[in-house]
Amino acid sequence: MKLGIGMSVIRQMPNMMEGCMPQLSKPQTATPPPLQKTEALTYIAVNGRQVGPLNDSELKTLIANGILIDDTLVWTPQLTQWTPARNVPNIQKLILLSSSAGNTLPATPDVNQQTKEAVVNAMASLGYKDAATRKRIDSVLSANPNISIEDAIKEVLKQL
Repeated sequence: MKLGIGMSVIRQMPNMMEGCMPQLSKPQTATPPPLQKTEALTYIAVNGRQVGPLNDSELKTLIANGILIDDTLVWTPQLTQWTPARNVPNIQKLILLSSSAGNTLPATPDVNQQTKEAVVNAMASLGYKDAATRKRIDSVLSANPNISIEDAIKEVLKQL
């Protein structure tokens, strides 16, 4: 009789162990942690106005259009205060990469059209995409056909 009870208990051991040790009975799949955003969001000061948050793509556009330069004040969550772009390593890197890529407009008869497109794109990246902004751009470029992109953007921003 003792042997019969003992064998009965032994046969039930796997079922009893399953409840105690679920990790052995069910294979668990490891799931990676959620992706973290690695691109820091940046704010810049344009004519005394805070613009942002901006991602790297938007910063590159502003650099290419002459809005974000070495002297532009920038702020990121890692900074304690507004700092010139030349003193922020990741911004300075973007500026240097942009200048080494040769982002100058070619000397062609339709430089004014290229200037207009650059100004329109820059203003759009700052959030100004309306018809009134386009009229201001046309007005500034008509009055100053040889104006630089940077100066045109500054003039348009003054009129806002």
